[in-house]
Order: sequence, then C-alpha cells, then structure tokens
Amino acid sequence: MALRRGILVEIAIPSGEIVGELEADQGDGASSLVHSPLRNSVLFSRVITAARQEIVEIGLGDGGTDVVAVGHTVAVAPDGQRFAVGRRELGEQAPDQEVLEIRTFDGQVLHRWADPVAPEEPVRISHLTWSPDVTRLAFQLRFEDGTEVRILDPAADGDSLQQDSREVQPSGDLRMLTAPQFRPGTGTLTVVDGPGLDPDARQVWRISELEPDTDAVTEVLVEADRAVTELDFDPTGEHLLYNQQHSHPPRGEQTPGPPILSHWHDGSSTEVTDDVTDIAW
Repeated sequence: MALRRGILVEIAIPSGEIVGELEADQGDGASSLVHSPLRNSVLFSRVITAARQEIVEIGLGDGGTDVVAVGHTVAVAPDGQRFAVGRRELGEQAPDQEVLEIRTFDGQVLHRWADPVAPEEPVRISHLTWSPDVTRLAFQLRFEDGTEVRILDPAADGDSLQQDSREVQPSGDLRMLTAPQFRPGTGTLTVVDGPGLDPDARQVWRISELEPDTDAVTEVLVEADRAVTELDFDPTGEHLLYNQQHSHPPRGEQTPGPPILSHWHDGSSTEVTDDVTDIAW
C-alpha cells in the first residue's frame, strides 16, 4: 500500500502497476502509513489542523474508518494487539511535551513516556518500528541540528523518552542515522546511514543493517545518491521498499522532483514508480 496524491493505492511489486485504490480521508496531508496483517487494516496519521494530527485505521475488507488516537506517527505491534504512537502535547502553563505512548485499540494507555520541548530545542518522534519479538521499539528523534535513532524497551519502567531509551550509533561513525526499521525474520535493525558531521563524508545514503545490541554494522544493503526517507520490508524480510528523493533540485530544475520508490531483493535494486509519499508492505 502507498499514499499517493491524496489516495491510498495498492501497487504491484516490482511492476509498479496500480492494482487497487481505496478511498481515504487524509485531511490536509497524511504520513506514517503502516499495515497490520493480523487486523487486515492500515493506519496513518492525518493532519486536521496545524496543532492537531490524528491516527486513522482503515479496514481493508470493508473500508471502515476509525480514529484510534491523536498523533503524528504510529506503529502497530506484530501481535496486532497494541500500537505505539508519537504526539505533541501542548502545555498551557508548562512547556510542550513530545509524548510516546503504547496503547490498545480499545483506548487503554499501557505506558507513556514524555519529555519537555523548549522552543529553542525542538524535538519530534518519527519512524516508529517494533522488533519482531515485540521486545524493542525503535524510533527516530529529529532535532533542530540533526537526528538520532534510539531503541526503547516497551516493558521497562520510567517515563522519560530520552533517559529511558539509548542512542544507536556505530563506534567511530559520524554519519547521521535515520528511518529505522526492524527486519522480519532476523531481529536486525535497518537504518538509513546518511551524510552527517564528517566534512569528508561522501554524499551517499546507505541502507545498513545493525546488530541492535552492539550497534555493529552487519551488512550494507543499498547505496544511493539521493536521500532515502522511508523503508518497509515484506513479512519475510527478503524484499525491501524504499523511497528516495534529491535533497536539492537537479541542475536546471526548480524543485527536487517527486520521490522515487525502489524495490530491493537479493542484493539488487530496481525503480518501481514515483510520486509516492509513504509506503507500507
């Protein structure tokens, strides 16, 4: 499934043929698309106002729509019983907070982490992903001057998002990690390894696999000359979809151009289609 031009489409891989469309009210924009096979549904975040985004679930069988939470990023656990959601909580007498919650689909909050967000230190959660055994939750934190990938134990005590999680960073590597995704069948964490603080770093984006306990790079799956923004594996972990886009407009053009959706399998990549804003296998 993919978000494209205000509609939800089903795309055949690797041909890129559109084989189905589903009506979906995406408000003023949608992101964080995720597929839950056990629930036979997709979820995404849609913009209602500048200060409010909500998580919508759409049944793939009947097209029924439910608002299940408020938030700007979502990930359904592999067991289909709970989901993680990130949201901004606006404070009236206190600083805003960036909040991560684990919730059930009947509205129960199982755990909540929150950190104050000062105007001069913006932070935002995105790219939530569960490990196949649901013992880890990884996510991206975006700051004003860069990003971090972090791992959290969803069963651990604590209530501080940053204190109770740990940053993922291979030893001695100054490049910037983004867009984490656990790979089914392996338990490894796949990340986008992009140009970061090292002034001599090549302008290349790598899709790399990490061992989540040691942060050691076990394999580089893809090298790309455009920024990779989203990843998603099929249930076997053998096929990967990823979106990439020029960080700057190509020479002679005014805009960077539409995102390019590509398919990786068995060591090689092919372009599938373009103009897809978010993806879910």
